[in-house]
Parts: sequence; structure tokens; C-alpha cells
Amino acid sequence: MIKITSSENISTQKPRKKVWGKKWWWIVGVIIVVIFIIAISSGGGNKDLFSQYIQTDKVREYKLMKSEDISFGNILRMKYSVIVPSDISEDELKSTLAKIIKEKAEKNKDIDEIVVYAWDSKESFEGMALPLGYAEWCPYGKWDGVTSEIAEKNIRDNYKIVFHINKESLEAIQKRKESKIKFGLDEETRRKIAYELEECEIKGNFEANKYYLPGCEKCPEFIEANSKKLVDKIQELTESCKAKVRDKYHISPDIETAIIKESLEENWPGPESRNILPPCCKSGF
Repeated sequence: MIKITSSENISTQKPRKKVWGKKWWWIVGVIIVVIFIIAISSGGGNKDLFSQYIQTDKVREYKLMKSEDISFGNILRMKYSVIVPSDISEDELKSTLAKIIKEKAEKNKDIDEIVVYAWDSKESFEGMALPLGYAEWCPYGKWDGVTSEIAEKNIRDNYKIVFHINKESLEAIQKRKESKIKFGLDEETRRKIAYELEECEIKGNFEANKYYLPGCEKCPEFIEANSKKLVDKIQELTESCKAKVRDKYHISPDIETAIIKESLEENWPGPESRNILPPCCKSGF
């Protein structure tokens, strides 16, 4: 017997939906997103090598004093000397040094190693005082760790910044912050006084030599070769100069002595060493 299906049953049957095409595109989209995320996390050759070393709110201003190319063979090395604020903290110093390295490395991607030294004043830098610290940027944090392959291909993935901080100098800075005013004078003024007092001693020796130092007979001021009179003349000229400094800054001899003591304890930079033998004197005496 032939079974006849009613037209009502035929009209109510729904066709099966084809959903695989949509699922396939959805899966492809997920794969693309995952690949993109992995590329970003791995750096894609452009990852930030410096963010872990820099606290943006702790970066201080600085002044570049000197740039030196200290390259060796095909390895490009750069050395930078900078001045930072004298009230800088350890965290601020580290972030500032790292920021400088970042700027230099990103400006010239061929630089293989960088070292940055920091001082707290121009006088400290020029007077060859110990720096507040320095930072090295190099493979695995090891200076001289650059291989020919690293230099040739500019591979930076394993570079680290290593800090060398002079904690004693920073502690001295902290003490100065806690006690900036002494004898009614700020530290900058006391530094100037100490500098000028030391300059008096150099000038006193220089001028006194013209009068009594053997070999200075051609100097117009020369009187005679006499070591005792030479010592007395040095003291006379030095004290006369120091008296002018005391008058200039309105300080007493006791305050002068205290400032000189502070200068020695804090290792303040003084005048550059120079020849105290006048041109009119013969050398070798």
C-alpha cells in the first residue's frame, strides 16, 4: 500500500541550517587574535627594554656634559657624563640614568653598550670628584658581553641595566637636604666661600714666590732668596686675601674655619690644580 503524506505535514517541515561556514570564520578570527597577542607579548623585535628600570614620576632633569666614543673593534660603545640635581634620591638617580640610556639607545640603534656617569655639580665633574653613580647597559648586564653576532644583528633581547650607586655621596646629599642653612648661609654660598678661600692659598703661594723663591731673580718683585721670609710672605698674602673673602660674605674667622672643615668632610671640589711657579721664575729650584 502506498502511504500518502498530507500536504500539511510537508509544509511544516523546516530545512536544516548550514552553520559550519560561520563557525569556520569565527575560529579563524580567534586564531588571528591569539597570534597577534603572542607577537605583542614576545616583543616582535620592538618590546620596551627599559620600562622596568624607569619610574616616570622619579625622572629628574639633567645636563649632558660630555659624550665619548669608547668603541672597541666593531663594537660601538658610548660613555656619557651628566649633571643631575644635588638633591636627587637613589630611586630618582636610577630612573634618570635609565631614561638617558633609553634615549641614547633608541636614537642610535647601532650602539652596542652604554655607560652613563652622574655628578651633582659642574664643579664636581670638572674637579674629578667621585660620581654619584653610574649605569651600564649591556648584554646580560655584563660589560664586554657583546659578541660579533650581537653587534652585527643588533640583538638586544637579553640586555640589562646595571646600576652602581655611590651610597655615601647620596647620604651626604641627604644630610645637606636636612641642614641646608648654616651660619645664615645656604650651601651654595658656603661652597663658594670654601672655593674662594682655597683660591687665596694658591694665589698667596704664587705671588710670594716672586719675592723670595730661589730662581725667581728675574721677577720685578724679587728681593732675595729666603725660605723663612717666603713662608711669612705666603701667610701674609693668603691672610690678606681671606680677610677680603670674610668681608665680602660678612663672616667671622670662626665661621671661616667651620666652612673649611665642612668642605673637607663633604669633599667639595676646589680650584683646579695649577702651577704656582710664576713665568718669571726658573723651574728646577
